[in-house]
Amino acid sequence: MAARIWLPEHDGAELPGDQREEDAKSVIFDAPPLDESLEIMGAPVVSPKLAADQTRALVMVRLCDVAPDGTSDRVSYGVLNLSPREG
Repeated sequence: MAARIWLPEHDGAELPGDQREEDAKSVIFDAPPLDESLEIMGAPVVSPKLAADQTRALVMVRLCDVAPDGTSDRVSYGVLNLSPREG
């Protein structure tokens, strides 16, 4: 993932970089540009419906803010290991 470390303690080089490299290797779901600023409070929630034909599977979801120049800044992310789950 185009990030530095998992838990940065301050602004700067430890924060994730431009996500365009990751975007190019990922399945992308884009929304139209917002007409005004949006503040996110708490953790965003995604409820995907999916199936895997392997015994090991991992899902990662990133929420990014894409600027008009194409820069993709990661706002939030989550990782879920599907392997120990049933159903």
